[in-house]
Amino acid sequence: MAPNRQSKNDTPEERRIAKALRELKDGTHKYVSTAATANSVPYGKLWGRFNGRGFARGGHNKILDKAQEDSLIEFIKRCTELGRAPKKKHIRQAANSILRASKYFNKYNFYIRNC
Repeated sequence: MAPNRQSKNDTPEERRIAKALRELKDGTHKYVSTAATANSVPYGKLWGRFNGRGFARGGHNKILDKAQEDSLIEFIKRCTELGRAPKKKHIRQAANSILRASKYFNKYNFYIRNC
């Protein structure tokens, strides 16, 4: 069985940020800097969340959409189950194959080159 991956918003740091935001809202802390220090969270991250920035921007270079990424993850899991851990070049080839099979594929889509 595969280990559970922690979602990005369920990390210890995210819980501390949520606590700091609650404390700012209920008046426990008057300033973002004191809330950040008291909860051991980065000031910039807490300030951004306090001023309405979302919890995560997502990664860069998102060539694959969610369904395609899930397919690639299934490929990697299947290879591992068969006792043949995939090499970077095999993962890259599988990702490019998924991109070519996409109904949205056109000459402007970029292939994944090097991992």
